[in-house]
Amino acid sequence: MKFEAKITLAAYKSFSLLAQKRIGEQRRFKTKYYMVTIIHWMLLGIAAAAMLNFYESCNSCNLSHLNVSVVFIVAWILAAFILQKWYSSVFIENSANDPGSILGNFTFELYEGGLSEERDGYKSSYTWNTITNIEKENNILFLFIDIAKAIIIPIENITDKQRQELLEILKEKLNYEL
Repeated sequence: MKFEAKITLAAYKSFSLLAQKRIGEQRRFKTKYYMVTIIHWMLLGIAAAAMLNFYESCNSCNLSHLNVSVVFIVAWILAAFILQKWYSSVFIENSANDPGSILGNFTFELYEGGLSEERDGYKSSYTWNTITNIEKENNILFLFIDIAKAIIIPIENITDKQRQELLEILKEKLNYEL
């Protein structure tokens, strides 16, 4: 079976978010992430306690200075969070160019031994046993070959007959049902 489909920036964004989620669900990563978060909040608590102690022991200081400091710290934390979210979205948008190797029109071919994707002078082939997981989101199939690498197949761009044939092959070869 051979068909063409266009991978858009929206499909790539969906893949990036799904890959980030899959990475975050890994046990080793989760433990490290939670430990870093706990240490971060402990240090922030120690800094707040030290600041409160300083203002309580300072004879010429009043608590209005402390309020300004606390507001500044909260604003700084919110600004850092917003900046991180913005940077993440900008990074995803700028990590795939059209024309490039990620976005654009692809030719997919499913055959007895596996599948291939082809675009403008290059071709990647995969055997069926390299596909570790399949996930569907927003009419896009993600055939994962690693935790953060997948073949992106936008099934909204193919005909109903091709979609049906694709799903039958995936069911036969990988025991996947939509």
